[in-house]
Amino acid sequence: MADAAEAVAGLPDGKLRLKWPNDIVVELPGGIRKIAGVLGETQGAGTVDQVAIVGIGTNADWPAKQFPAALAGSMSSLREASGGRPIEARELLEAFLLRLEPRVLALRAGLFDVAGWYDRQVTTGRVVELQLPDGTIEAVRAVGVDGVTGALLVADVEDVEAVRGEREVTVGEVAHVRLGVTK
Repeated sequence: MADAAEAVAGLPDGKLRLKWPNDIVVELPGGIRKIAGVLGETQGAGTVDQVAIVGIGTNADWPAKQFPAALAGSMSSLREASGGRPIEARELLEAFLLRLEPRVLALRAGLFDVAGWYDRQVTTGRVVELQLPDGTIEAVRAVGVDGVTGALLVADVEDVEAVRGEREVTVGEVAHVRLGVTK
């Protein structure tokens, strides 16, 4: 979706980034804003009848003046990211579907573009607030993502080299990414 959205909105490659675990974001003056989110559900894990349903919602042609007040500080749209260029939902869907099939076929063949996925991560190298399933929030340094498991790799904020204290987080949400704090 990030590739399709950049093409349709006339954005440079890499302008849209990923915020672990499931958001497509854009860095704009004032901060990182959510453009899209992915939700998934599985059934039958560990059985021969495994099913995964994945959906994506993308803020396409939404002008900022119509953003809900409660979300205006954390969201954006392709229209806004492109400087006001109108975005046709049908064109975005077609661009997405053209890119989806070859990637699904690659996944079925055991191939995943780990480098491309890694390069889009906006969290890597930054201090983030990580919300855990029990509701606690930790400030950690996101040092990467695991290309096999999808886990967020984090270290204590003080661990600048992020070697000794690195750990994997498989369930949680990055609640806030601090700008200006990188590797």
